[in-house]
Amino acid sequence: MTKMTPRQALGAFFFLLSSLSWLAVFVVPFLDLSNSEKLAAAGSLYLFSQVTWYISLPLLGKEIIRYSKQLWAAFKNRFFSPPK
Repeated sequence: MTKMTPRQALGAFFFLLSSLSWLAVFVVPFLDLSNSEKLAAAGSLYLFSQVTWYISLPLLGKEIIRYSKQLWAAFKNRFFSPPK
């Protein structure tokens, strides 16, 4: 396993924060709030998740693109390769 640079660690932190805040949107309807408060909370969480997502992309840069290509290649090889 390679050691992460501070830039990569910060990018991974923002990526994780984005994912968690996006998932928290699905908890909001079950909270004991009025409908307008639920809408405001869900909207705020969604906006926060988008902002942190776009902050994480340039910080992760080449690494996230390389990882995405590896995942796509593995998926393609598994499901779209001819049978042996």
